[in-house]
Amino acid sequence: MKETNPTGNLIPSDLYRIKKLVSKLGITATKINCCINGCMLYYKDDAAENPKAKIDVFFQPLIDDLKLLWEEGVLTYDISTK
Repeated sequence: MKETNPTGNLIPSDLYRIKKLVSKLGITATKINCCINGCMLYYKDDAAENPKAKIDVFFQPLIDDLKLLWEEGVLTYDISTK
């Protein structure tokens, strides 16, 4: 990534430094298991179920995050306006 941008950019040079930088943002990642055939995610209520034949199951984590942003909101900080 660093090589594809103009010289003098501030992009970290390796994955370790990128992870260190991103960790300060407080963003977490959750591992969600998937059916071997890719037909479902074992997510929330479906964590212990048998596979379902629905493609929209892959959108469920995204839908949950969007609902959180839309309904409850998330505290952010705009550094340019403090």
